Order: sequence, then structure tokens, then C-alpha cells
Amino acid sequence: MSNLPERIGNYQLERQIGRGGMSYVVLARHRTLRTRQVAIKVLLSQDAEWIERFTREAEITSQLRHEHIVPIYDHGYQAPFYYTVMEYVKGGSLRDLLSERGRLPLDQAAYIFRCAATALDYAHAHGVIHRDISTGNILVDQDSKRVFLADFGIARESGKTVLTTVNKVMGTRGFFSPEHITSATAVTHLSDLYSLGVVLFVML
Repeated sequence: MSNLPERIGNYQLERQIGRGGMSYVVLARHRTLRTRQVAIKVLLSQDAEWIERFTREAEITSQLRHEHIVPIYDHGYQAPFYYTVMEYVKGGSLRDLLSERGRLPLDQAAYIFRCAATALDYAHAHGVIHRDISTGNILVDQDSKRVFLADFGIARESGKTVLTTVNKVMGTRGFFSPEHITSATAVTHLSDLYSLGVVLFVML
């Protein structure tokens, strides 16, 4: 995190809490509203395609207002970084939870599955295919037991031009549907359901 500034916008950066292929996720605190903590996703790449993907992710997520989809508060640019400010989910990812506790009790697994499924159903109803459903992209707030679907970085909106290259495989290995292997352009809402079924299998 040494290459990041101490502050982004009104937020003081505190520590790294996650990392993707092209981004950091950092815990941050509001400079004057000291009890307000947020997660800030910072894009590390300066590549035009990654910037477009990152911006589109923020646009898509900000339009999906659902109790089980991570809320977006802000999106912007502070040279040389693009960033997105979102709600901080204290518990972390389902992947982290499984690493810590192993297989989950049936009632807990069923609850997490239902929450993710309702979020996915909402996204599909609004023309958004997630394309990367996995335990790493489901967040579980261990204090309040809330569950969130996150990371719409490679999501696709129906009827809109996409950046995906034909025959390019995208998503998280181990959660792919068969059509993921064919091409990212072949992935549909049914592919999301397949991947969610894999998530349920992994939890149990």
C-alpha cells in the first residue's frame, strides 16, 4: 500500500483489507465524521480498458439498490488513481469465513444462499449478469449477519456493448459454468445460477 496516498477525498486510508488482480481494497475513515468507516477500492492500473471496466462496475453497482448488494457511496479520480467508495462489511468474504470455520451448518449456509440468490434475482431482473459468482464475491457481515453480493467488475448489462473479447475466459476458477469455458460472451443469467449452486456445494 506504500504507493497509495494517505488520503482519498474526505477519507484517511488506514489499512489494506483486500486485493484483486488490478486493485486494492482499503479500510478508510472519514476525516471529520470519525465513526464512519468505508471500504475504498482503488484501481492500480492506468490501462484504458481497465479504467473503463472499473468505471462501469461503479455505474452498474450504484444502480442496483438492494439490501444484499454492497452500496456504492462515491466514485472518482485522484491522480493517478480511480477509486470507488463503498460500505465497509466488517466480516469479510464468504471465502474467508470458510477458510476460518470450514463447512457451515445447514441453516447458516441456506441463509447465505438465499440472500445471495435474492440479490442475483434482482440484478437479473434489471438486466445485469454478474459472471463471477464465487465465495470471494459474497461478503458476510459477522456482526449483524448481513450478506452482500459484491464485485460487478466483469458484469454485463443486457443490450449494451461489452468489453469482453470473444473466446476469452473470465471469472473465478472452480465456479465456472460450462459456458464460461467456451467464452465469456456465452455466459448468461443461467451461468450465474450454476455458479451459485457451486457456492452452496462448497459451503456444505
